[in-house]
Amino acid sequence: MSNLENIPVEEAIEHIKNKRIENRRKFDENYKRAEKLIESGKFEEAQKLTQEDVLGYYPDYAEAEKKEKAGKLEEAAELYWRNIYTNGTDAPASFKRLLIVLRKLGRLSDELKVAEIYLKFVNKSDYPNIEKRIEGIKVKMSK
Repeated sequence: MSNLENIPVEEAIEHIKNKRIENRRKFDENYKRAEKLIESGKFEEAQKLTQEDVLGYYPDYAEAEKKEKAGKLEEAAELYWRNIYTNGTDAPASFKRLLIVLRKLGRLSDELKVAEIYLKFVNKSDYPNIEKRIEGIKVKMSK
């Protein structure tokens, strides 16, 4: 997968954080434009604007799911990673699916890296699960 193998965990985390800040700005700008449209009575335009996927998460995720279901796991992994790294998605599903696909591909070092990255973004309730997964990956890698 592009850049996953070569990028250090902390560098990936910083990149994703920055991308998420940029995404937040885009989302906020879109929301402000919608408010102005509403104020000027352009309700349909405002509705269209608020329904746009300005951040582009969904198309990559949907395509990754298709590839995964078709058994094209390398392609699915690439799309899930792109959604996380390039798009800066904050949807846990992209991380979770990528971890599953990497496990199926037997790519333990990449799975470990993604799990370590995910640990920095995961909800508190999922934190123990990801820590446990990291430990499990390390055990498998040591054999």
